Order: sequence, then structure tokens, then C-alpha cells
Amino acid sequence: MTPTEGSPRSAQDAMLLGRSSPKQLLRPRAVTRPQHLYAARQKSWVANTLGRDMEDRERFTLLRITGKYGGSVAIELDESGASGIPDTSGELIVHNDFVAGLTRTYVEPYDLAPWEHVLDEVEAGRDAVWREHARVAEIGIQLVDREDDQDQITVTVADQQTTRVAISMEVNRGWIEEQRELLHGIREAWKHVHPTALR
Repeated sequence: MTPTEGSPRSAQDAMLLGRSSPKQLLRPRAVTRPQHLYAARQKSWVANTLGRDMEDRERFTLLRITGKYGGSVAIELDESGASGIPDTSGELIVHNDFVAGLTRTYVEPYDLAPWEHVLDEVEAGRDAVWREHARVAEIGIQLVDREDDQDQITVTVADQQTTRVAISMEVNRGWIEEQRELLHGIREAWKHVHPTALR
């Protein structure tokens, strides 16, 4: 990303990640920008960049962690040549009030069991990292606090170089089960073409 006036110049502030060159969609906004303008711009960004309709996006979403008061991290897989079957390539999408962007990524069938393990660890109250030291961006989840009706978590997305984005979120307690349901959906879609997805 080429720095412009008002944009961050360090790799830690830049966006993002993975083995392919990222597409810049929004530069980080200045905190003084009126909130209603940012909301309108973010709505336009979502509409213009997530080209599939909502049903297709949900069908091919491996993970989507969304905070009650903003911030989200998602991986949405492309549709393959076979109708209704997600591809192993897709997009990693990150946004909060200060940064929004996506990069190309990929998920192999053997990545699903480690992601399930991360969910198990966080549910048990332990921090965990998915695809640590892999060629694609890793996703770490730190459980900061747990209350009766919500968890406070920090989701960190980092590549193998110097880029790192940490997003703090308050999420409803059912968020882990939501991730399990998304994972199950991908496994079901892949079970006939990628048997290892069921392991």
C-alpha cells in the first residue's frame, strides 16, 4: 500500500496479509471524521466489495466473528466450478472503526480440524492461534474476560512479516457455537470432494 497524506506509514498500521497482494478498499479513517460519514462509507464498502448476495456469503463463510459494538473478522470462500461447493481460495476480511480491508487467502481441508481445536481451546478459557507460522495469515484469539452473557476477546490477524492487526470485541456468548455451525457447513459442502475435511 502506498502511503498517502493522512494514512499510516508503518507496516503495523497498514493492511494486510497473506500470500497474495492485498486489495486496498478503504484507507484507515481519521478519528475526527464524522461518524455518519464513516457509517455510510462502510456500508458502501461492504456492498461494493462483497460481491455475492448474503445467502451465498453465509453458505461459503468459514468464520465470522462480529463484535456487538463494531469490529469483525471473517473468511469467505469463493465458489468453485461445481455449483454449491466452496473453493479453497477466498478472502480474509477485517474491519473496525479505524481500518477496513481484505486480502486473498486460502483454506485447505486439513485446516478445518485445527480451527475446531482453536474453538475448543477458547471455549475452555485458553488463548489459541490458528495456522501459526503458516504461509497465510494466522488468526489468534485471546479471551480477555468472560461474563454471563458475553465474552470480551481480542482477535489478532498477523502475517509472517511485520503486519499485525488486533481487534478488541465484545461478543455474545453464543459466538463460538456460531463458528462451529459455519465450520460444519463447510465440512458438509466439502465432504464428497475433500474427505479429509471431515477429520
